[in-house]
Amino acid sequence: MVIKQRARNDEDKLERRQAILDAGLDVWNETSYADFTMSAVAERAGIVKGTVYLYFETKEQLFLALIDDMLADYFDAVDARLEEGGRWSKSRVVEALIGALEGREAFTRLLTTLGSICEHNVSYEHALVFKRLMLDRFTRTAALLVKRLPFLTVETAMRFVTHISAMVTGLAHMTYPAPVMEKVFELPEMAVLKFDLKTEARAAAQALLDGLEQES
Repeated sequence: MVIKQRARNDEDKLERRQAILDAGLDVWNETSYADFTMSAVAERAGIVKGTVYLYFETKEQLFLALIDDMLADYFDAVDARLEEGGRWSKSRVVEALIGALEGREAFTRLLTTLGSICEHNVSYEHALVFKRLMLDRFTRTAALLVKRLPFLTVETAMRFVTHISAMVTGLAHMTYPAPVMEKVFELPEMAVLKFDLKTEARAAAQALLDGLEQES
């Protein structure tokens, strides 16, 4: 293991912080929340554990930072799709939001830790920064949705984006169960309880848009 020198200026600190996040994501992709440790992150990043705590006071704070980055990346992909030209339908809007989840399993797995774990062990300041990011991204995407579906208002588009977020987070809990539940779901009679996140999210998002159209 290589122990890197201490970061001394702002650029070095930003690089060190990103290196810790990258290491954290690597560890997350190989383990579960229960088995995730700051020691493993430090070893992967090539630094001592104490340095990790200089940047992230708790494991939950590190997770929240990962979700922060992945949330921004996801909405960048969604907004890029919504800015494409051509004719728009409800099904195309649904695909813009749900299709962007493809290849983002680490992100959807992380969402299972958000409300039940991460938000319970971070400071007010970190929580506020995170929620402001969510509000900003939801607002920007809602504005694009209003342009794509004429029956949506700013208010209903915001409701839609908020509900999609809650729905995907909830479905993620069902899609990535605890190891003991995975064994339970191997039983043939339990197959009906297994979820595929994107399949269920597409159906729910379509139903939600149908409802909003009827309300308009």
